[in-house]
Amino acid sequence: SVHSREPRTLWLILQSLPLLVYQQRFKGVKRMNFCSNCGTELSNGVQCPNCGANYEQHTLYEAEKPSMMDAYKSMWKNYANFSGRARRSEYWYVCLVNIIISFICSLGSSLISAELFLFISGAYSLATLVPGLALCVRRLHDTGKSGHVLWSMLAMIIPIVNLAVIIMLIVFYCADSDRGPNKYGESSKYYYN
Repeated sequence: SVHSREPRTLWLILQSLPLLVYQQRFKGVKRMNFCSNCGTELSNGVQCPNCGANYEQHTLYEAEKPSMMDAYKSMWKNYANFSGRARRSEYWYVCLVNIIISFICSLGSSLISAELFLFISGAYSLATLVPGLALCVRRLHDTGKSGHVLWSMLAMIIPIVNLAVIIMLIVFYCADSDRGPNKYGESSKYYYN
């Protein structure tokens, strides 16, 4: 009968759930060949065309994304650390938290006390200035760009250049991490077996 099959079907689905979760977790893991020396993607061959290192096959894995709070804590732990690398998700999670805090301060200033929340907002902005700049530099390092690109922000005084610099920085911040190590350190997103 139909009623006797329904519990059995539900039981089969529940039994296969851990396997589905396991498959989903490792869904993005692909076998790709990269040079263990410079991180260049390799096609068929014996040596890396970029650095000349001998060919070794490696499996590239993507590390688990940090949670929003882990990314925010990491910004404060690396308060003035302008070296190293920061993942794309780490950068954008911190931006999201800062937007939420800014919204709460704006809401509080209009509903409760403008002076108090303007003071809190100003103090928070000053407190996050150095770690925010350090995070921006580490994010640029993760994409293989120098942190000196931020010096181009001085050119933002000129209105036309302002828009061009903002678009350029957004493109850099949205770019994927360099696979493997680069001159700024090991990747926090990708690793090899």
